[in-house]
Amino acid sequence: MLKTMLDYILVEQRLEWFFLHLAWIGPSGGLVLGIIAGLTKRRLWVCIRSGLIWGFGATLISVMWWIYNAILDHYGIDSVKGLLINLLLFALVGCLLGTGVRIVMHRSQKIASRDSETPNITD
Repeated sequence: MLKTMLDYILVEQRLEWFFLHLAWIGPSGGLVLGIIAGLTKRRLWVCIRSGLIWGFGATLISVMWWIYNAILDHYGIDSVKGLLINLLLFALVGCLLGTGVRIVMHRSQKIASRDSETPNITD
């Protein structure tokens, strides 16, 4: 059973099919889930934005897979140069994503703290 499942996973056309569909199902699913969550939480645009961000994360994974394969096809699987290029590319994308998440979280915390402040009304 394991050999058959491993053979099934390792067929390159199936992986390409998976990542191709992941690239468009991710944003679509994120949009639908964002709409559903936004309607239930009554924060439609915030949830749609979050859903699309998560959905386009799936597209980013697909794009990174294709870039990774292109580098391996060009330099070969046992090339140190290809390994270093992939390492730098993935580290750069990770740093950019981490910085982006940090900025978004900082802004959302500022907005949340500003909205939670109640005016001091004394009679």
